[in-house]
Amino acid sequence: MLHENLRINFGGPLEKISTTPQKNIINFGGVIYLTENINEINVQMDPSGSERRLDFPTNLQSDISTDSIISVSDLLTDDMELLGERALLGLGLVTGELKKSNGTVIVGGKRFGMGSSREQAVWSLIKSGISGVVAESFGPIFQRNASHLGLLTSTNMELATEIQKGRPVKLESFLEEKDNLERWIVIAGGLLPYLKGIDDGKYPKPEISPHSKEERPMNIYEKRLAKACALKSVASNETSLLPIDLAYSYVGLSGIVRASLKEFYGENLQNLELARNKIHLYEDHFALSNNSVIPGLTENQRKFALEELKIPHENYHYGTKKNGGGTGICHRDMLQRIDPRTTQVAIATDSHTPSLGALPILAIPVGSTMLAAALAKGKVPYSTGETTRISFKGKLPPGTSIRDAQLELASRTKYYQGTSVVEFGGTGFNSLNRDEVVALCNMVPEVLNGEIAVTEAYSDGVTDLMDRFGMSEEEALNLYGVPDENCSYKQIFEVDLSETSPWIATPGSPRNGVPLSTIREKIHLDQANFVSCTLGYYDVVELAAVLSDKKIQIPLYITISSKEIRDKADSSGLLNILRAAGAIISDESACSSCIGEGPGSLEAGKKAISASNRNFKGRMGDPSSAVYLGSARLVADSAIRGYIATFEEYRSDNDRVEDNLKRLPHQ
Repeated sequence: MLHENLRINFGGPLEKISTTPQKNIINFGGVIYLTENINEINVQMDPSGSERRLDFPTNLQSDISTDSIISVSDLLTDDMELLGERALLGLGLVTGELKKSNGTVIVGGKRFGMGSSREQAVWSLIKSGISGVVAESFGPIFQRNASHLGLLTSTNMELATEIQKGRPVKLESFLEEKDNLERWIVIAGGLLPYLKGIDDGKYPKPEISPHSKEERPMNIYEKRLAKACALKSVASNETSLLPIDLAYSYVGLSGIVRASLKEFYGENLQNLELARNKIHLYEDHFALSNNSVIPGLTENQRKFALEELKIPHENYHYGTKKNGGGTGICHRDMLQRIDPRTTQVAIATDSHTPSLGALPILAIPVGSTMLAAALAKGKVPYSTGETTRISFKGKLPPGTSIRDAQLELASRTKYYQGTSVVEFGGTGFNSLNRDEVVALCNMVPEVLNGEIAVTEAYSDGVTDLMDRFGMSEEEALNLYGVPDENCSYKQIFEVDLSETSPWIATPGSPRNGVPLSTIREKIHLDQANFVSCTLGYYDVVELAAVLSDKKIQIPLYITISSKEIRDKADSSGLLNILRAAGAIISDESACSSCIGEGPGSLEAGKKAISASNRNFKGRMGDPSSAVYLGSARLVADSAIRGYIATFEEYRSDNDRVEDNLKRLPHQ
């Protein structure tokens, strides 16, 4: 018996898919509808193929995140079959339930697979017997990972009805909405078989069309891509083999990289196309976790990196504890390591890789299999995305932060339709400091459904490059670049920062944002969290400005995102202010409770407010817990009160906080 929120219809067995799309006919098995109504029952299709009781559910569940498909604690294994036993536990299933259902196609609502780039979300479905997913829309990284691993996806909801009736479906039906590159990858059965097919002459090598030899107006993303590919120009929807300058991963996701390399490229991993000094591996995510499997996975990664890949020791970022730790969360640490004069394209196995968009580079989040391909080949198949331009004007009013603006953007459907690249610029953009720009780029997957963030030059970014690398201002400005007149965007939006007001996201999704002024009831909290790669030094300053000479009423868990920021905050006296207020400060820089693995992870039924980037069900602990998202200032204010500060209470403290900000060290 399936869990209550699933409904299943059984058809015939899944037939093997051939490699000729015109002849591919697929007979799927059971159809599983993921619905909101827990009273839905299981329905079996009549073997004769009649349409008795085959009504299509109208209450499909939306925003099924990768945390619900496979939680962080459940993905921590190198046993792929075990992943199949753990699929969809975040929705309330018990271990092995999906696999025992004999279903082969899942049907969901909007934004299926939003969130992390963890490839285990796809593997768990495959290993539980799922061959396809039909949904109204997908998280873009999940959908790409699915194609790379051979899991079919489609947004054509009519397919679900056809499959439900036991009718055969052509493979072409799952190719219609995909670009040419992804079609070939699906036909090949996955990314690595496709690359092998290119080597064997079975599939065409992706190449940008001849017009790339001609100059044309380009936006910033297209300029950086053209530079990386040594071309005069590129346009949207082109395909190529994109050279990779730097790649990184970490404990928990690097195991699949290792397994993929060994399966397709043999046991000897030292003859890689990507130079070993361009590969970085971290022990950052689980440094504060008590999960008993972490030490073993950490040892496996050390063997992979230092014995099998033989990367330089300075490229392996050790932790100081058995579970890892070290220099900080990988994206924050990489911000300080990358020299944009020599690194044009960086990839990493994490959806928050766009944080690096604050630098004048292309930073692309990928699945573990894509990273394996990059290590083996030095290049990856790539399709040029379309670009959304967000042009800011004005300046954030006192008492607001970039997170308030982000949560408002996230609540507006128009801002996250149809593009994979987001370009930030405008006169108001230059008013933001570097930490605000990093946060803006970091949350592109949550706010704008994008995968890549690129930015125009901004004062703090230019100054940072000049200070760190001795560049001239002209050199730094040229690295960032400007969009050409008459360049192409799929959509352009203007956002007035001066109209920003305090916002908060209610539990379930960063897109559940509402103005703080609309929260009228008193929402009592069990704790507050300041833990995320989206948080920089300036956020610590804001936290200290609110907590100065105050005492918190509920536990406030703080984990600084990098050792560099932590040391700076400590030497400037900020951490002493936080300690005096009663905050619990971790001695390591790690993801911690942001992924439900460390101090501050939520227990069953608990409520919290967090200055992190995601509040999907189960993301920060028990699935029955509830997490509100807000700015660092709102988190601190709420920790003092023991409940979410009302708009009036928050505003009443504004003068005091602004005065404190003036006297605290911002640099």
